[in-house]
Amino acid sequence: MIDFLDVRSPIRRTRSASLAHQAEALEATGIWWRCDGLASNALLSRGVNRCLFGWFARTAAAENFMPKITIVETGLVSPERRARHGSFPQMFERLIGEADASASFATVRLVDGERLPDPAGLQAILITGSSAGVYDDLDWIAPLERVVRAAYEARIAMVGICFGHQLIAQALGGTVRKSEKGWGIGRHVYDVVPDNGAIDGEKIAIACSHQDQVIEPPARATTILRSTFTPHAGLLYENSATLTVQPHPEFTPAFAHICCGKAGQDTAPESLVATAKASLEQPLDSADLGRAIARFLAKPRTS
Repeated sequence: MIDFLDVRSPIRRTRSASLAHQAEALEATGIWWRCDGLASNALLSRGVNRCLFGWFARTAAAENFMPKITIVETGLVSPERRARHGSFPQMFERLIGEADASASFATVRLVDGERLPDPAGLQAILITGSSAGVYDDLDWIAPLERVVRAAYEARIAMVGICFGHQLIAQALGGTVRKSEKGWGIGRHVYDVVPDNGAIDGEKIAIACSHQDQVIEPPARATTILRSTFTPHAGLLYENSATLTVQPHPEFTPAFAHICCGKAGQDTAPESLVATAKASLEQPLDSADLGRAIARFLAKPRTS
């Protein structure tokens, strides 16, 4: 028997509850369920067909299901900074765990040489950011693209952040390159496309750290976050199982501040670095985007 608690219906199911009481609870919600013609309006007769109720229980449980998230670590935080801020996978565990305490995780340390698993055995995939470019000649990029394509076709829940956003786009036919606009660092504000089905609100402010951008999204993607600096900052794919964003909701303001400094050590102008660091004194909507990602991963999908 499948028990379910506190799902979207106000019904609470216990092993000791009688079928009649369950029928009354179902009827009180105004919800009518069918089980391939076998139940034939069981609610009217006050007798909940076992097939009907089992189907309902499975459906209700599926609505509240958070899959195990396999985080593909494509970038490393230096040991001294990792001790204070955590690794990229740990940042995501914190972000998503705060949004949904039922979340569980596994990590594939791709940059340390760990092999990618068969995507058929995975429930959900999250690809992290990286200092690498998706166009770099690294021996793990092509295999990761193959995993992305297989996961996409199988409609395995998949999320990509920054490098992950770009890698998924490239794997599925998009164009990624280093932008002539230069560094995007600090707090950026993005317009949210209305009624996009994944991210709420009209605008969202998130820390970012990148030079590369998705220049042309894949044909199968719709842009749902945009700004003047980053026209394709968020993509939702037509398989309804793939969501990617350019900015970093997993970054704390302190870590984003460090990234601004690193960009300054590279090619970012001093004035840009100073402005970006100052921008991080304003509030970020990281938790809101974290909740959106958690909801997306837990969203029930049919094959």
